[in-house]
Amino acid sequence: MGWEQWSQEICKLIGGCTTDEAVSRVQTTYRDQLRTLSRQRSDLFAAIGAANAQRRRELSIATHRFAIDTKDSAAITSLDDAVTGRRRTEEVSHA
Repeated sequence: MGWEQWSQEICKLIGGCTTDEAVSRVQTTYRDQLRTLSRQRSDLFAAIGAANAQRRRELSIATHRFAIDTKDSAAITSLDDAVTGRRRTEEVSHA
């Protein structure tokens, strides 16, 4: 397998990572090969670096969205509890 095909496979591997830690593990696992690639084919090394940065951005955005969704969900639950509590109070008042 040549450097071009190997680089494509590494980019696919990075693209499939579901956590920032997984991206870091790819870097650690292939550190020696990446070092050699950087000396022999800086263009391919740069492409892997770009894929790495892009995936980390995507994961960061996904994590941020999840945090926002979780906060919104908690706010909605609190609102529902407040509304439900008012209804219970109203039901008790009218009884």
